[in-house]
Amino acid sequence: MKGIIEDSKLIKRTERLILRPVEISDYSLWRESSLERLPKQNEFDKGPPAEKTLTKQFLKKWISGNKKARQKDLLYTFGIFDKKSKKYMGLVNFCVISRLSYQFANMGYEFRNQYWGQGY
Repeated sequence: MKGIIEDSKLIKRTERLILRPVEISDYSLWRESSLERLPKQNEFDKGPPAEKTLTKQFLKKWISGNKKARQKDLLYTFGIFDKKSKKYMGLVNFCVISRLSYQFANMGYEFRNQYWGQGY
């Protein structure tokens, strides 16, 4: 599709983080990060998930849904990874609202609660 950015160009780096689309090869990092979540910290926090829900099939379906949304230019979701440890820390997404004479999107993010309070 014209104007759609290739996945390989969707990698952003900061001094401490790497933001990029999640891949199935990230399964063990994603699962480990999920299991390391602290107990629910507030009413908006999810806390640790049930281990039985952390399947490779679930992640594969989630990745596929994100890729389809990206291809339709509706939603861009990036995994947040620690540059040094490579750990999966959460996600950030941009929901495209308008592509007219200006660009407009909503942004949402989620850091796993074990990474809160570390200045990210």
